[in-house]
Amino acid sequence: MAHNITPSSKEDLRLMWHVIARWSQLLEYEGHADRGVAAWVRTNFDPVLKPHAIRDQFIHPTGESYSNTSGWIVARATKREKATPVISVTYGAQDDEGYKATAIRVSLLTRRSDERVEAEGWRFEQAERYDEGAEAHPYAHAQAINGWSASAQKCLIHPPHGVGDPCDGVDPQAGTVDDERRRRQAVTHVSHPAFPLPTVTLTGLALGTVVSLYGRNESRPIVEHDPKLRMAGEAVRKDLSVLGLIYV
Repeated sequence: MAHNITPSSKEDLRLMWHVIARWSQLLEYEGHADRGVAAWVRTNFDPVLKPHAIRDQFIHPTGESYSNTSGWIVARATKREKATPVISVTYGAQDDEGYKATAIRVSLLTRRSDERVEAEGWRFEQAERYDEGAEAHPYAHAQAINGWSASAQKCLIHPPHGVGDPCDGVDPQAGTVDDERRRRQAVTHVSHPAFPLPTVTLTGLALGTVVSLYGRNESRPIVEHDPKLRMAGEAVRKDLSVLGLIYV
């Protein structure tokens, strides 16, 4: 019997974490990344969460511990571009009224010919409620980003960093963001375009992120033979169907 799940409910949130845990397990990072990128990840992203840690910390949360990832999620590199995704997930109040918002931030890491690590950043986000008093993107969407937070200089998503450099975007000699990183910030359009995503649940948002990176065929094992997803109810099943992961 299918269990109906209300979009953005706690049940939907737990199922989203279930999807992310299966993503890091079935599309595992170890052994599939460029060695230079792997070394950079180990140095700069600590701790890297294992699938069991994601399940233990977030699927059955206590209190508000599910609000933000307490570490980094790293997944298998994409086939064509050989880009290694580093993922951070946030869930929390967007405004004073307590409206909950969810965002999945992804940095795609590749190594350049000069051994520096290049990064391209994207945020996959559920429908926004307010932007200066009006709905800006009242639909799930994806848009480019240049930092892990609104204050990008705290931790830039576009380095490029040398292997072993910190991820805060600060030149240790000058104490400021260097010129190359400033240029990358300047050409990244972080507000528009915001590409609509065809999903309405948080579970669908997570699966939409996976499908956008790997395509349908490589993403389907996350759903196949998983009773939690196949018995999740109409809203989630509609999202799975529109992403081509099941047929209804």
